[in-house]
Amino acid sequence: MNLISFADESGTHDVTGREPGSDVAGVVGYISEKNAWENFCGEWKEVLDRYGVKAFHMSEFSDEINGPKDPEWPYHGWDRNKKDRFIRELVPIARDNTMFAVGGFVDVKAHYAALPKWMRTDADTPYHICFQAFFDILLDVVRNKLERPLDPADQIAFFFGQQQQYQPLALQIFGQIKRLRDAEDRMGTITFASNIKRLELQAADLIAYRMRKLVSRTLAGKPAVSEGSWDEELESRHNLVIGYITGDKLQPIMDQVIAARMEMIAANLKKI
Repeated sequence: MNLISFADESGTHDVTGREPGSDVAGVVGYISEKNAWENFCGEWKEVLDRYGVKAFHMSEFSDEINGPKDPEWPYHGWDRNKKDRFIRELVPIARDNTMFAVGGFVDVKAHYAALPKWMRTDADTPYHICFQAFFDILLDVVRNKLERPLDPADQIAFFFGQQQQYQPLALQIFGQIKRLRDAEDRMGTITFASNIKRLELQAADLIAYRMRKLVSRTLAGKPAVSEGSWDEELESRHNLVIGYITGDKLQPIMDQVIAARMEMIAANLKKI
């Protein structure tokens, strides 16, 4: 089984959790076989081309305030029915060409409160703890929840949305998890790429954005999914495994992120 994961983040733009859309942050990714991803790309591109959209970004698509004022907005002039038709064509392409999705989310304000003061910088957004949680959940799914277990030699190649400021520590965390947690050697290569060049990352952007919204609504006591919505279609295969980190579960994962940060600092000092 030649498995590839494409993952992206959402809600990591404010380390304090005060800005709109930053109360919850997460890293979410789809996992599927190589040939299924190739089929996904063909179907996804056909829809984008037919609607005249060069690249799909969920936050841009959802921008009902600034978008309509911008004549360069990809959806300028679209009415609500056209936008609904478009997204309902994309959703089943992502859903049906993938095996499952996993995601790790964190309470951003709780994360900020738990951060040591020396780590309260733009570089230490909730991204890294969500990145850590993503792999914790993924490894558990691969070990215990697959209908058909992986062959002994199977590995997963990982692609993440390109985030220059996050990559050094993310690579350190990846190596740490692989060394300490991945006894079966399931974690293969890791690459950070543009979602313009890798269409698969546009599906990751879609699922990350929507799952963050669903987690946020659930925590606010609101219905997560409305009947008949395309969110309902997105989760209709019941193949989404999502974890939310807060309280006593936060500190152990935070300790691992801090350890990776300290390892990176020590390695950089040796180079001087």
